[in-house]
Amino acid sequence: MIDEFFREGLLKKEAPSKEKALKSIEKAQEYLEFARKNLEMELFEATITLAYSAMFHAARAIAFSDGVVERSHFALIQYLIEKHGKSISQGMLNKLDFYRKIRHSLSYGLDSKASDEEAENAVEFAEEFLQEMEEYLEAKK
Repeated sequence: MIDEFFREGLLKKEAPSKEKALKSIEKAQEYLEFARKNLEMELFEATITLAYSAMFHAARAIAFSDGVVERSHFALIQYLIEKHGKSISQGMLNKLDFYRKIRHSLSYGLDSKASDEEAENAVEFAEEFLQEMEEYLEAKK
């Protein structure tokens, strides 16, 4: 499947970049902090969107470290499943995809709402996912 994404330009190869990977982790940390602040303000839809953005940037860091740039959130997740699915738990990657779909619905749907519990769960998972990706990058060195 990912070969098709490369052919379509949804994934592109470039030189592996530790610098871009670290910047993406920093961006993930920023988004996670924004998500926490929005949760405190009870802005639940924004919280989930920001928590997903933290997850996305953490996932993107892995791709950068491999020399891959994404042009699609779905393609990035499929890339991680195919290339790193033995090292990163399938459950974590499935949950990342779950939050991708939720974020899409919240961003583009007309009737989408989020509860405080859903927002709290998103922040908790984003924290866990970010930590897992940071540890994975460290072990990959």
